[in-house]
Amino acid sequence: MKRYISFFTAIALIAGMMTSCNDDGYWDKASTASLGLTEGAAFTFNTTTLNYVYYPADVTEGMDIPITITRSDAAAQFTLPVAATFSDSTILSGPASVTFEAGSNQADYVIKVTKEVAIGQSVSASLAIDTLSLGIPKVNKPIAPIDTLSETSTPADSAAYQAKYTVYQADSTNYEIYLTKLKAYKIATTVKISKDYNWNSLGKGLIVENWWFENGDAPASVEIMQAVENPAIFRVVNPWKPIADAVGAGLNGNQTNIQFTLLKVGEEFAGQTITQKDLVYFDRSNTGYHHSSYDADIWILHPSEFSGSTEAQWLYNRVVSYQANGLPAVVQLAPRYYMFGVGGWNHSQEDNIVMITFPGVKVYDYSAAIAYAGLFTDVDNTVYALADYDLSGADAQVSTIKVAVISQDDDVEAVADAIAAGDFEAPTLSEVLNGDRIQIPIPEEMNGKLQIVMVVIDNNEEGQPEVKNIASTKFEYYSGANPWQSIGEGYFVDDFVLPLFGNDPVTCPVEIQENSNEPGLYRMVKAYSYIGTATGKGGGNADIEVNATNSNAVYILTQSTGLDFGYGVMSIATVGGDDIEYFAEQGYAAADVIAAYPDEFGKVTDGVISFPVLEREGSDGTTMQYMGYIYDDDGGYYAGKNGAFQIVLPSAAASVKAKAKSMARASEFALRLSGKSGVKAIKMHKKIAKPVKATLR
Repeated sequence: MKRYISFFTAIALIAGMMTSCNDDGYWDKASTASLGLTEGAAFTFNTTTLNYVYYPADVTEGMDIPITITRSDAAAQFTLPVAATFSDSTILSGPASVTFEAGSNQADYVIKVTKEVAIGQSVSASLAIDTLSLGIPKVNKPIAPIDTLSETSTPADSAAYQAKYTVYQADSTNYEIYLTKLKAYKIATTVKISKDYNWNSLGKGLIVENWWFENGDAPASVEIMQAVENPAIFRVVNPWKPIADAVGAGLNGNQTNIQFTLLKVGEEFAGQTITQKDLVYFDRSNTGYHHSSYDADIWILHPSEFSGSTEAQWLYNRVVSYQANGLPAVVQLAPRYYMFGVGGWNHSQEDNIVMITFPGVKVYDYSAAIAYAGLFTDVDNTVYALADYDLSGADAQVSTIKVAVISQDDDVEAVADAIAAGDFEAPTLSEVLNGDRIQIPIPEEMNGKLQIVMVVIDNNEEGQPEVKNIASTKFEYYSGANPWQSIGEGYFVDDFVLPLFGNDPVTCPVEIQENSNEPGLYRMVKAYSYIGTATGKGGGNADIEVNATNSNAVYILTQSTGLDFGYGVMSIATVGGDDIEYFAEQGYAAADVIAAYPDEFGKVTDGVISFPVLEREGSDGTTMQYMGYIYDDDGGYYAGKNGAFQIVLPSAAASVKAKAKSMARASEFALRLSGKSGVKAIKMHKKIAKPVKATLR
């Protein structure tokens, strides 16, 4: 089972004092003298939640649902105000108060169902008793007196700060007592009324969740059902327990079914007209995993539940393949994992997060991998790209796999589809094998940044060739002069990767190249190998390009560092680079983005590249600094919290380079001396919740 990492700001847990309660759940000290009642009188709903589920044959129109309220003082008649909120007032209604008769300690608040609840519909009523009328004054959540080093008016070690903090602790205790009363004494309740479908069981299928629980090696067996009244709706029955059991994870929350609907082209959904076929919507589902750090269950939500979501962001939720009988064979869900009131992780733009295989469908394995291994020139001056490959999937056959050398700018998926359709010539894997290594001729006209693409092809149920998997590996080849020329040794300060693990920023020596075809386009050669060596973890051998062709608008696009400290290979990007990538998907050129957000790009000054330090408010109300982002297998993080990331070019003044060199030596010594080379766990760090940038301003 994977290690669970907290990606949000640390939460201070303050233990509140429990007040005394009697066995009936009434609080003993509630002052109700202002109501003319005896001291200690109190009111409570008999339950905090009620769920009424009906079925197609059940009639709901004209039905009354009584909700019992109990009081601790039954002496006199009393009318209790009840605040009621209805999700649909055309279906549900109720009075503004309930009256207790003299001598009775119970009364029913009656919710009336005035109109038939439709099949598949759910409505709710939220009822509450005013806490002020019951002698429980509202207590607001206190704000912590957080002072940073830049705010020296009340430093943390001062008497003034300590006095503030003492008050804060007392207020926090009172606030916790208030929350305890609200929760323990049932002064609010929610009633849900729904009409479910009748369901037909299709049998046992399989489900795999590839992010939180990671049960890919142990698919869970689950029952899959289809709605009788609407065959486009399916239900996976209680999937989270078998998923968790497969990896030994405990569930202590309230896990729910996964229910999904096949959307139709032309229908209206979430305010938009569906234009793409095979899309799937799923209802929110509670995984049942209760995150102890945040005291919240983790749910999965469809991306349409978040503001600004469009059909383009739903495409990863789809039917992957169909059976001959028209039912889905495999359905893919790409959720946002969410903790209500806290936040979560966005995996809505990724494949293979939740995979549902229908009963009776054979599961194929087309797993394959490829890695660039160099160049070879034969006696006829034909240049070959070499690569090592691995076919771990039992259904990935050498005779049906095709390979090709293409540009890194080419759309890999489009090329793969063209190869499968016969519109793009490519040899089979068996035709280019040289021992255990692939040897592919590079077309004479191809130069620069290239990639080898390996396309796993198999016939679908109609007997037509279909792409089952794609593996690729990047490399560079120049038939003429290599435009990347070394300009000497420089330095860069890593304030992205190591601070994520609790280290201070580290200065690293690095060879820097410049592109002769694009002056100002730099490349840090194996930029993070210094850190890979210093930490004892190895890796970091990826080159990182820095675009300073405009010295007043420098950026780094998302690129791999080649480092893997146990959470997947980490990639970095500056804010400006991320902006360019984000708006490129909307058709904007880099120049447009730079003009719109000039303050989010770096500058070159006297041979030193620096990047802006941006600020935003964290979920805990504190101010957060960042210069860019880090991505790994578990999501993304804000990076550059110390504002120290910069690059010293070889053209910088001798004194600047000398200082950087001394800092590099000092960093290495400090890293070894502190014992921080044993990097094990990501420290509490800000999970990405990027500012919304809907359009260019």
